[in-house]
Amino acid sequence: MKKAKISDILTVFISLAIIFTFGIAILIKPPKSFSETENRVLAQFPKANTDNIMNGKFFSRLGDFYSDQFPFRERFTTLKANSERFLLKQENNGIIFGKDGYLIARGDRNEDILHKNLAYLQELSKNNEICIFIAPRAIDVLSDKLPKLCDVSIEERTNTDIKAYLPSCITISNTIKNASKNGEYVWYKTDHHWTTDGAYLAYSSIAEKLDITPYSINEFYRVTVSDSFLGTSFSKSGIHSAESDSITLYRYDGDYEFCVYNEETGAETKGFYDLSRLEEKDKYLVFLGGNYSRIQIRAEDESRPTLLLIKDSFANSVIPFLARHFDLDVVDPRYFRGDVFSLINESNYDKTLILIGTGTLESTEMR
Repeated sequence: MKKAKISDILTVFISLAIIFTFGIAILIKPPKSFSETENRVLAQFPKANTDNIMNGKFFSRLGDFYSDQFPFRERFTTLKANSERFLLKQENNGIIFGKDGYLIARGDRNEDILHKNLAYLQELSKNNEICIFIAPRAIDVLSDKLPKLCDVSIEERTNTDIKAYLPSCITISNTIKNASKNGEYVWYKTDHHWTTDGAYLAYSSIAEKLDITPYSINEFYRVTVSDSFLGTSFSKSGIHSAESDSITLYRYDGDYEFCVYNEETGAETKGFYDLSRLEEKDKYLVFLGGNYSRIQIRAEDESRPTLLLIKDSFANSVIPFLARHFDLDVVDPRYFRGDVFSLINESNYDKTLILIGTGTLESTEMR
């Protein structure tokens, strides 16, 4: 009995020592602001004031801080992910372990945000001629890569809601799904975006609704600029032995001459691609160099119809195709501080296109 008590006391002492040591280590070591592996901003120590403490935000954010700044966090997340796979579980941290090396992100459904966004898009389209394109998610497209008996009922509810609010919107889930089943590389294995092949399919569908004739695939030349892309699904999965993706650009003569003016920074650049971004973790940033609140894209010495494009990151790889037909005014509602509704009503554009991913509708309030 005495030995058992000593053993219990020793266990408690060691546990407290570990908790104390790691707790002190978190506070002593400089906090990281960004995780390259997870490709996201990390929580910082919250500000302590009366309001935050009384409404519980301080302690909630303190928990996020400890979770994000925990010593050796990346090693522990990798250990957890490998343990999940060893136990034959289908997913980790919202990432499904699909067939053929696909890491497939689940939807991040926030019902209130989703319905607010859909009601907003419905309102925008009532009195305006707008082409609305909702980009599918990997889980919508890669059904043949999902494990058996994988539950996708929540994702299906989101698709049902989209159709109820926006019955005339474009979705190409079936088109791109069939292409994937036929062996076409239309979706990245490690990222939540479509590949440039998938973006071309989106462009072809959009062109029909915008009354333009899409350029044939033979009128582009393909250039593979990276074969070491590891995207957001890889970052969240904790599986660090995944097969990397390749990034291919659809180039055409004169695409490097387009002027891209960034209203946010005042900078003007040439062309659609920032090849320096290929040296970074998130190589998808090669398309336009990233996401900005508002940019303008113009062809030199040409008078062309104008297109207002309201978009998220799915549009970045589609823009080079659209720019062969239109001068573009590109607005990202996730960062734009103006009123998109007023922009549509007050500005004199020839066409308006909203190209938003399903994931954005589910998780990020647009208004």
